[in-house]
Amino acid sequence: MPTRYSMQAYRRAPSWRSTWDSMYSKLEPLAVEILEPTGFYERYDIEISDVVKDRKLGTEEKDAIGRIATALTIAADAAHRTPPGVVAAWLERIAATALFRSEQLPPEVHWQIASCYRRGSERPGTHVQDVWGRRRVRFEAKAQRATNARIARAARLAAASLKRRRGRPSKVVNHLLAEYLACAFRWSGGRIVRGVMPVDKEGGGVRYIEAGPFHRFLGEVIGPLQEHLERHGLPRVTIETVERIATEKFALGG
Repeated sequence: MPTRYSMQAYRRAPSWRSTWDSMYSKLEPLAVEILEPTGFYERYDIEISDVVKDRKLGTEEKDAIGRIATALTIAADAAHRTPPGVVAAWLERIAATALFRSEQLPPEVHWQIASCYRRGSERPGTHVQDVWGRRRVRFEAKAQRATNARIARAARLAAASLKRRRGRPSKVVNHLLAEYLACAFRWSGGRIVRGVMPVDKEGGGVRYIEAGPFHRFLGEVIGPLQEHLERHGLPRVTIETVERIATEKFALGG
């Protein structure tokens, strides 16, 4: 059955910098545990036995942890974006009621309206200043008042232009996380290979679980992102899904 979406109030996402700082500060104390599975210390000829706990990180280590923090920040930022189905629900409501000037309006909806807005028969998006004029954006062209009828028409056009795919929508956060963490893992010296290992089942028999250096790496770095998502009421990600996508699409450097 198709998923039905409803309007959701927009909640402003934290700044990119504050998110990155938070991610990095939580990853830094775990640098050795994170980088060791990648082969990082062998690559830079650093003996693990020489690595002292609570010491300052070297330049190469900071770069590696910074790349991972950036990957988590990209995924966190994407998680705050309004899903296409919710955007469509807003557009349908605006098309029916012209309810547009709301502080709870997601920015993706506002952009769709601006892109499809027109005064008459000209090309849609020609007079974006009418929509953005009162949002402290400066335009050379003079803005006119955006009427309810024009707003509703723009919403109908935007809703019609959105292509709805059948089936379960893909989760862009998983794909971004897979791509950028795979890149960080390979940059540190790791090779992405998906593996499994047998474990005993209660009552007899065995079952197979994900294993390998990349899986271990994901387990070490994913915590700060999961905390961010939970704190902001956003869906968590799963290591198994991220590992599968990374293995299928990003195992080799491009």
